[in-house]
Amino acid sequence: MKRSIITILGWLTAAFLGGYILFSPQTVPQEQINLIDPAYPLVTAGEAGWDLVETASADLNADDRPEKVIVMARVERDPKRPREFMWDDGQPWQIYIEDEQGERSYIYSRYVQLGRLEVVIGHQKEDGPRSIILLELAGAGIAAYRINYNSPGQYSVEKLFKEIVDTRPSLVLNGP
Repeated sequence: MKRSIITILGWLTAAFLGGYILFSPQTVPQEQINLIDPAYPLVTAGEAGWDLVETASADLNADDRPEKVIVMARVERDPKRPREFMWDDGQPWQIYIEDEQGERSYIYSRYVQLGRLEVVIGHQKEDGPRSIILLELAGAGIAAYRINYNSPGQYSVEKLFKEIVDTRPSLVLNGP
C-alpha cells in the first residue's frame, strides 16, 4: 500500500513538473549541457544487469520517421518476484535515441543516487519536432533538462532548472 502511494505521488510530481516545463513561457535556453559521464561504459538494451528497459517511439525531428527513445537502469529483477526490481541506494541510468537504421545517440549516462529519472516526450507543435523532457530526481536535488534531437549524434541539451530541495518530513505535503 505504501509503495503504491509513493509511486502515485512520484507520477503526480512528474506530471506536474512536466506540464510546468512544457507550458512555462519563462524557460530560457542556457549553455550546452553534457549528460554523459565517461565513467560509465555505454550499453544497449538487453545487456546483463540492465533489467529496467522502457521504450517509446515518436518523430523527434519532424522528418516523418519515428525514432525510439530507450531508457535503462542497471538494476536486476528479484528472482523470487520477477515483476519487482532490487533497487540499491543508487543506479547507473542511460538513455539513447535510435533511428530507423539503428544508429544510436546516447543522451544520458549517469549514476543517480537515491533517486530515479522520469522521461517525457513533449507535445508536437504544428508539424514541428518534439523534445524530450528529462526529470532527474536524486537525493535532495531535482533537475530538469530539455533534449532537442536533430539526427544521429546531433542534439542539444538545455538545463531548465536545478534545485536543492529540503526533504524534512515537516515540509512534505501529505494531503488532508
